[in-house]
Amino acid sequence: MKNAESGDRDADLALLLRPLMSQIIDETQSAFVPGRLITDNIILGFEKIHWIRTRKTGKQGYVALKLDMSKAYDRVEWSFFEAVMYQMGFCELWIEKVMKCVKSVQYSFSLNFQLVGDLKPRRGIRQGDPLPPYLFTLCAEAAVEDCSTIVECLNAYASASGQDILIKSVLQAIPTYAMSCFRIPKVTCTTIEKECTYFWWGMESGNKRMHWKTWDFLCEPKCNGGLGFRKLEIFNKVLMVKQLWRIIQNTFSLVARVLKARTFKHVEVMVSPLGCNPSFIWPSLIWSRSLLEQGLCWRIGGGKSINLFRERWIPSRPCKFKPCEIQLPEDTEVYQRNMLNVYVHMTYEYEKQ
Repeated sequence: MKNAESGDRDADLALLLRPLMSQIIDETQSAFVPGRLITDNIILGFEKIHWIRTRKTGKQGYVALKLDMSKAYDRVEWSFFEAVMYQMGFCELWIEKVMKCVKSVQYSFSLNFQLVGDLKPRRGIRQGDPLPPYLFTLCAEAAVEDCSTIVECLNAYASASGQDILIKSVLQAIPTYAMSCFRIPKVTCTTIEKECTYFWWGMESGNKRMHWKTWDFLCEPKCNGGLGFRKLEIFNKVLMVKQLWRIIQNTFSLVARVLKARTFKHVEVMVSPLGCNPSFIWPSLIWSRSLLEQGLCWRIGGGKSINLFRERWIPSRPCKFKPCEIQLPEDTEVYQRNMLNVYVHMTYEYEKQ
């Protein structure tokens, strides 16, 4: 009976609050407001993003900030909600009645087909009643008004020389997943690096400031005087090499088996040609293959899987080994095994000394 009475109070308060929503809620919010549709936000958001992307004139830039409120109903603090209603000018009697409905919720647990326990939360707005959507819209209105605070925080953060953190953790981190699977066009990498450069040196009165150092210098390690920014094209190639090496090492993984069936079915991945009608992933892997070849070197085991006279097996810097052109005997395998035994013996004697 108590729950039924609480539901009736919620319905009565919702009927009283509903006509006021369009007057106290900003027009930028369209959810749970009479005369507005939640789909209005989709249309307005799409048009705003399209305008930002296609805007070609003017020196002032614009940005769109997307806020994702996880479990928003469950995380509304009751004290915050009460303060919002006071700030909006609701009378104390109204606030008292609304807070009584909000705090009337309680939870029980089903244990062995029986309801046990009496848990009373200290925050959150329950869903399913007619009143909570309007109450949450009031809280969202307060959040919209605090967007100016977010802008102030971003300006303060930028003025405190936090640009390097933003560049490394945001601007250069966003394309990481795409760079791990595809070769990003050089033009795209250059465009992103230019934007990072403009952001780093900033603008004054709508004009670009002097760039006192080149981007190549800023990409140097901090121990060499740079700031450790990434050269995106090189970073892209390194990530693709990582994928290629993973395919070589984990030949039984699903990705390796699919690519082998599609692109290098009868040959090794390091010598496979481009083939006919490949996807964009395979050319990207071939593009990174030259970098991997610079560091590849055979680790000598039994000597049966290596071509002694054509493969790299002596580590050096740079890793380049060109054997002399000699006349091979008829029994190349026996000769190769003897050569490996001599090399291992000489290495052992050298280390022993």
